[in-house]
Amino acid sequence: ALFTEWVTYFKEQNDHAYVNSLYSLGQCYSRVNKYQLSSQINQIGIKAATQFEIFRMKSYFLFSEGINQSFKHNYVDAIKKLSLALPDIKTNKDFANETLAYFYIGKNYWSQNQKEKAVFYFKKVDLIFQQQNYITPELREAYELLIDYSLTKNDEKAHLLYVGQLLKIDQLLEHNYKYLSRKITKVYDTEK
Repeated sequence: ALFTEWVTYFKEQNDHAYVNSLYSLGQCYSRVNKYQLSSQINQIGIKAATQFEIFRMKSYFLFSEGINQSFKHNYVDAIKKLSLALPDIKTNKDFANETLAYFYIGKNYWSQNQKEKAVFYFKKVDLIFQQQNYITPELREAYELLIDYSLTKNDEKAHLLYVGQLLKIDQLLEHNYKYLSRKITKVYDTEK
């Protein structure tokens, strides 16, 4: 409700704030599984970013739409949009959204049974974790899939590496997301 009010207010007041409010509104719709509404806002946002020459935001709306398409199981379109958004996100040194883009590109390849391509992107998630110590509960799944993949390839070294990484991540998430820690389902528990 607040973002809708902001969009209405800033539409006449401030171009940058208007575009940023559209982006935030679209993100909210996506997080509550209203992907069609999010897609509509993303389209409005792309037009507004172009109109007001706020070109860097165009990539963020494309990024948001790529994630929406992932949730809608439109895997090819999702990969295309996320891949198009990535260069600008990287240029902005926005490693948080860069990591999410890699994760969702990987998940889309995984869903299409293109596991080798997926693993390539999941390893990029791990590289950013190693460099930035950045992780969210959403990204945890990449490690579960890397562990599964290493098991199917009988790659014990990779398996142990990603189990170790997952244990570190669980400790970090436990510390940073205490309110969520009871809700996270751990497929690979510490004992295993």
